[in-house]
Amino acid sequence: MAKLNKTANGKYFLGPLGFEFPKSVSRDSLIYLSPIDVTIARVMSWQQIDLIIRESAGTFTRVRTNELALKKWADQQLGEVQIKVSQRLSALKIPRIGPKGVPIEVPHVMAVLNVTPDSFSDGGNYSTPDQAISAGIKMASYGADIIDVGGDSTRPKSMQPSAIIEEERVLPVVRGLVKAGLTVSIDTRRPEVMVKGASEGAAILNDVSALYGSEKSIKVVSSLGLPIILTHMQGIPENMQDNPTYNAAPFDIFDWLETRVLDCQKSGIMSKKIIIDPGIGFGKTLNHNIEILSNLGIFHGLGCPICIGVSRKSFIGNLGKENNPKKRLAGSLAAMLHCVKEGVQIIRVHDVKETVQALSVYRSIKQ
Repeated sequence: MAKLNKTANGKYFLGPLGFEFPKSVSRDSLIYLSPIDVTIARVMSWQQIDLIIRESAGTFTRVRTNELALKKWADQQLGEVQIKVSQRLSALKIPRIGPKGVPIEVPHVMAVLNVTPDSFSDGGNYSTPDQAISAGIKMASYGADIIDVGGDSTRPKSMQPSAIIEEERVLPVVRGLVKAGLTVSIDTRRPEVMVKGASEGAAILNDVSALYGSEKSIKVVSSLGLPIILTHMQGIPENMQDNPTYNAAPFDIFDWLETRVLDCQKSGIMSKKIIIDPGIGFGKTLNHNIEILSNLGIFHGLGCPICIGVSRKSFIGNLGKENNPKKRLAGSLAAMLHCVKEGVQIIRVHDVKETVQALSVYRSIKQ
């Protein structure tokens, strides 16, 4: 067995792998499963699996095993533990449904198209709808499966624009891209913008507030029936980087997302329409981001497709000593390929052509 240790500065990390199950765990323990060597297919598969047991906020045990041995161990535990293991295994085997209503069998590339003057990386690049539409069409020609249009910058310390300004930025672009035959996602925290974006043909909703932006959001999304990406963010963009704090970031965020998914399901949003995003950079320090990426596998236990955006993020700049977001391509590709290796189904990127090329080489080698 291996314990998750805590250093003097409060950072948690997984110690050496264990290969022996604990004899018993309490009925209140939280259970996580992290598949190893994941293959994205109609039904996700894996070679081995890590059982991670959380006895308290800072006490973890991790055992690497296989499904047969895991089931045998679970059968010897208390009923509550058996149920938790069974539920996690069942969630891993649920087909991940993509935006077009069919299982995701290869990673989808979601291209970032911000029509804002102040986004951290591409703000001000597209000052007119025609420029943005042309850029989106080019991204699709490079291999983007989804064009994600956003008119509300969520970089740290950014202020939300008025609804009117946001609509003026995004709706003509959504309309133009849909007319060009592209699959479009609308990145917004406002339910009224979701409704108008859907009326223009947007096929996916992407909300960095996980529908906490308005008390109306969950009902609106339920009524629209479109896929929704729920992103974890601690705080709001204006204050999210002031002092982000977690006991153990990946597991705290998993628990938060699990609760949010259940909230959405109870409100009428179909399970197969929910996509989750652990929110790299949204209320996280450098260490938090690395811990999340190092433990991405646990998020498969939510039974939803995973979307993740690592492209040009500040953690890459911090690690690579590069202040200019547009010069973080190499780090972005490295992080992206790690996410794909961990089984992430949707990757949100700025540099589409380079990403598609890297994915093509990676998949050819793996196959």
